Amino acid sequence: MLHAVAMGLYLLDCLVLLVFAVIYLLRGKAMPYHLEAMGCSWDDVPLGTQLVVVALMRAAGSAYLALTVAMGVLTVLGLGQGVPWANGALLASGLALLLPLTAVVVQVRVRTGARSPIVSCASGLVLLGVAFCCELHAS
Repeated sequence: MLHAVAMGLYLLDCLVLLVFAVIYLLRGKAMPYHLEAMGCSWDDVPLGTQLVVVALMRAAGSAYLALTVAMGVLTVLGLGQGVPWANGALLASGLALLLPLTAVVVQVRVRTGARSPIVSCASGLVLLGVAFCCELHAS
């Protein structure tokens, strides 16, 4: 039972990351919290800065997508087939993105007051941790 719960939580984490990946890959301008942190509207941002912001968002979206694919494969093919190291690899992969990302959004909130997605990042970390623990106890 715990094994199925772990797999479901890992796949839910993948779904959350996929949503962020799609948003960041397809959006043509800064997110509202980016603009709030910068203290201006998108039209006030110089064109070169707009291009850099969108390029950085697409790079972040690509990272989210890469992690989504890696975690999905590790969940389905690794955990699903009982590969002993898959649970640790899932934890390490998720933490490699989610810890620095959470630190950055917290820093943006603290330094600018902008409503950065702390809850989303923290939720991803919680899902990751609970999934890891469930799988650890399922073994």
